[in-house]
Amino acid sequence: MVLDGEPVRGDAWHRERLLRMKTPTAHRPTLLSEEPHDTLNEYLRFRHVFRNAYSFDLDWQKMSPLVLRLEETFKKLENALDDFLK
Repeated sequence: MVLDGEPVRGDAWHRERLLRMKTPTAHRPTLLSEEPHDTLNEYLRFRHVFRNAYSFDLDWQKMSPLVLRLEETFKKLENALDDFLK
């Protein structure tokens, strides 16, 4: 994956990509503001825990905030991408 002309590699490439998306450069404005970045980072952390720690028992109390905000989060991301492309 290349972002801003530089490869994004390594174990933390998902986190690095999100960080770069909220940081403006000389060639482009910020893609994500702080709030959508932080929310997407929560999903990323959950994904990491899910893939590395869970077997079959999911904890609804831990998952529910992310599940219940998923539609709102997707809409905010969609709006951020639309604004960036304009």
